[in-house]
Amino acid sequence: MDKRITLLLFTGLLCLTSAGQVTGVILRVNVPQPDTLNRPVYIAGNFNHWYAGDSLFKMDKMGDGIYQLVLPVYKGKIYEYKYTRGNWDRVELALNDSNAKNRRLLATENLFINDTVIKWKAPVIKNEPAARAAAINARLDTLKAQLPEKMEQVNRVLKRYMMNMLSSQPKKSLHRKLDRKAAREVGKLYIKITGLVWDVMTALSPEEKQKLRDFLSKPDAQKDFMKAFGKVLDGSAG
Repeated sequence: MDKRITLLLFTGLLCLTSAGQVTGVILRVNVPQPDTLNRPVYIAGNFNHWYAGDSLFKMDKMGDGIYQLVLPVYKGKIYEYKYTRGNWDRVELALNDSNAKNRRLLATENLFINDTVIKWKAPVIKNEPAARAAAINARLDTLKAQLPEKMEQVNRVLKRYMMNMLSSQPKKSLHRKLDRKAAREVGKLYIKITGLVWDVMTALSPEEKQKLRDFLSKPDAQKDFMKAFGKVLDGSAG
């Protein structure tokens, strides 16, 4: 449902459930630019139980760094609110990076408020390269653990192939069937490996890719090609 229609219904519900007069307060906010992820801006307050990512209170983008919302309120009531980017890990902050005080408004007829967000809180990501490397190495270990089983499956297929060839009348159809079976088993593992490589390479920065190329050119890296990814990402590559 369109947000404007939903707000109208919400306003109507306020009128039906209270004897107080309802009005619309226009809230406009200027936010820091740029936001490369183009996250929406929300308003959260005691009117929506401080829900930081309420789609009903998602603000309309009016221009670069300018957002606006008509807030249905009761006349004469004081409201508290804050601006967010959808959760409390990305709420507005004060200039000194401390928690911003709740904004306040007294609802009156034809009220227009023009606010400014100085800066947004950003989630703290601890040791991201090491965490990323640990995740990649865990996937590598899982793949390596599957190698013996896959090789055993290929050996069983080869045994059947040899027995077929040693029979008095080798079956060409069985030859083709076993070829397809071996290709499937090896192919599954290959796809998992290349899928991991793709995930890693597309996440690397140009600087990380250059560092990886330099590291892989060393003799020691050739012994465990895939493990070199983790060493570069966690910063332990020399």
